[in-house]
Amino acid sequence: MFKIYKYILFIDEVAELYFNEKKQHEDNFFVLCEELNQIYYTTIKSLSKTYISPFLKQYPFLGTPSFLQVVNKDRKETYHSLFLKYILNNQCKIGGAVLSDFCNIIGCQTEWLKSIEQKSYIIENEYSTKWQKKSSLSLRRFDLLIRDDANKCLIVIENKIDSKVRTEKGNQLDVYREFCEREFSHYSKWYVLLSYRNNCEDAQNYKWKYIDYHTIFKLLLKYVDEDAIVKDYLKTLYSLLFPNIQISNIQTSLYCCWLFINRVILKLN
Repeated sequence: MFKIYKYILFIDEVAELYFNEKKQHEDNFFVLCEELNQIYYTTIKSLSKTYISPFLKQYPFLGTPSFLQVVNKDRKETYHSLFLKYILNNQCKIGGAVLSDFCNIIGCQTEWLKSIEQKSYIIENEYSTKWQKKSSLSLRRFDLLIRDDANKCLIVIENKIDSKVRTEKGNQLDVYREFCEREFSHYSKWYVLLSYRNNCEDAQNYKWKYIDYHTIFKLLLKYVDEDAIVKDYLKTLYSLLFPNIQISNIQTSLYCCWLFINRVILKLN
């Protein structure tokens, strides 16, 4: 009986030691979490002070509503395409310069140099394939088609905000390429998937050039004082890309801060 009692005491001592050690580890863990939390928000404040606040003070208009925000169309792909059509158009005073920068990004600046200089290209939005014998090609609509019939050059832009690449009746990108290879067989062609959400894998799988809206925002920022519509569209892009980063109240994650700094601010110079 005495041995059993000693055994019970031993078990109790071991349990108490385990409990105390476990509690100590938990306390240490909570202290560490609190320290990390302080470091996390201190880092956000530091990055904001060093990079973000000076940027927003340089471009204070970004914190004001854009036309598309006011009419609640800032997430509609068709409206984004219309703004891009205007900005890239050769009738816009900066259209050629913006298109030249865009072509440089997708790797065809040299090929499009003559088209831009001659202003011989046209831009069509919602370009229809009309009725086709092949059902997968019939009644499709390209978001943007930049075409120069004189110099035989073609840029196809498929624009995505919240949507994914459609796969009914065949993959959308593959179908568009098939149509262009047939209808514009003698043209030099470039295919671009422009996306807000990450559709990079689709672009890679179907050999389209992938561009995100961070790139468009950065590209247009240098033309902010050249055109009022460009300035307004930049406000739309800013609210879409960085909704929680405002000059008076930066409430965002460390990741979003890093994204903003890395994809925009550090690439401006």
